Amino acid sequence: MFELSLEEYESLRSQFATLKKRRGGRQYLPMVFTEHGFAMLSSVLNSERQFA
Repeated sequence: MFELSLEEYESLRSQFATLKKRRGGRQYLPMVFTEHGFAMLSSVLNSERQFA
């Protein structure tokens, strides 16, 4: 997981017309997963040991 740069965030935002600016703007940049990181997280959440 890592934080997007301002440039990456603005580029991503411009691709989705449904995103609206919040009053006062963002306080922080969003955290995102790589495709590999998401697959790892998914495997952990689907395992029986997730609540151990």
